[in-house]
Amino acid sequence: GIDTEVFKPAKIMPNKVILYIGRLVPEKGINVLLKARELLIANKERYKYIFVGDGPLKKELQKLARKNKDIILLKPVPYKRVPSLYKKGTVFFYASLRTKKWEEQYGYSMLEALSSGLPVISTKGISGPEAIVKDDQTGFLIEEGDHKKLSYLLEAIMNQKGLRKLMSVRARQDAVSRLSKEAVAEQTYKLMESLVKC
Repeated sequence: GIDTEVFKPAKIMPNKVILYIGRLVPEKGINVLLKARELLIANKERYKYIFVGDGPLKKELQKLARKNKDIILLKPVPYKRVPSLYKKGTVFFYASLRTKKWEEQYGYSMLEALSSGLPVISTKGISGPEAIVKDDQTGFLIEEGDHKKLSYLLEAIMNQKGLRKLMSVRARQDAVSRLSKEAVAEQTYKLMESLVKC
């Protein structure tokens, strides 16, 4: 479970910032987000994109960040500073792609984001994200690689303040009631209790 006392929402939510924290690798769907960004720019929608991490896509993102003010690349930070990173975002992107050898599991950063009050956009049909994100409530689940749907959802959440606030509140509430250390401990205890009774 997540420590909801450490990962808390920002007092004032940043305006129109898409945050990604994790490995900078193709299977994390980073290029899907970059394609969605191109569609949004074509629609005259300008947001900030913050990438935090390291990996093979670092050089490509560095080039983009040098040419474009809306793309910010930050190097990994010590874990005690991670909670402050979530306070920089409006929505958290974590829409991974499956490979022959790998599939997103229980991505802990999604829990951290929800606890920090960030709606999460992740991938439909993959067990890890589907167990964490409640579609249309605490975030959105999209088909793998669907940059068009991603751009549509980002535009909707960024331009509808009421929706953004509602999803943020729901994300935090769900993290506290279902995904916190205390909630997971209680669920585990109940499971053990039921097994003993069998």
